[in-house]
Amino acid sequence: MWHKLSLSALLALVPLVSAEAQPPRREVPPIPRQERDLRERDGREVWRYFANGGGAFQRVRGREWAEYRNNGDPIWYREVGRTPEYVELYDSGRRLGVRIYTDKSYQNNGYEGWTPVYDGRWE
Repeated sequence: MWHKLSLSALLALVPLVSAEAQPPRREVPPIPRQERDLRERDGREVWRYFANGGGAFQRVRGREWAEYRNNGDPIWYREVGRTPEYVELYDSGRRLGVRIYTDKSYQNNGYEGWTPVYDGRWE
């Protein structure tokens, strides 16, 4: 009897253990002070491209960005990095990173590294 009871008690705990074994969701870290200062000094908020019908990456508010495409619905991104050379965005739904430089944007899907996507410019 105790053997059956302890086996059923262990089996009841299995779903609880497996739920806790899931890796935690990656949260975007807060913006470091030096990066926040850089954002306040530069005016990089809209980057326009003309390929594939054209569109623009535009900062909406805070670290939220949208890619407004002339031939489709907007795609939403979160700013995860900013340097003097580029602004880095991330789409968590597609697990896709985008780096926007002065004249070119690159994307990284995690498998192929940073590959060029569009030619464009900051406005």
